[in-house]
Amino acid sequence: MPDTTNETDQWGMYAPRGLDKLLFLTRKIGLSLGPVKNIIARAWLARHPDTPADITYQGARFRLHPGDNVTDAKMLFGSRGRDRIELEVLRKYVENGGVFVDIGANIGYYSLMAAVFGASRI
Repeated sequence: MPDTTNETDQWGMYAPRGLDKLLFLTRKIGLSLGPVKNIIARAWLARHPDTPADITYQGARFRLHPGDNVTDAKMLFGSRGRDRIELEVLRKYVENGGVFVDIGANIGYYSLMAAVFGASRI
């Protein structure tokens, strides 16, 4: 089934609801590890193979496409925090108005985190 999302779709339109919200909550409370994560991912993707998910992750808003992008799937389905050490270093350098340069290799995760941490320019 083709992706029917539109660039102008309002953020939050694809927020987890119903059973999907329950699946998402298992990640938030730390239960989505190993085999449990795989079960949750399969259940979600069986229901929504081409639909994005709008979530807030570590203070930044993301529209994730877990069926198309490994990083998105890890963020949506996994309970482990992503890149804890890298984020600590990033926060240290940008929290008082630092500058962050992103080369555009994926979804802009570090750019959004730099914005959350207070970078003056990205």
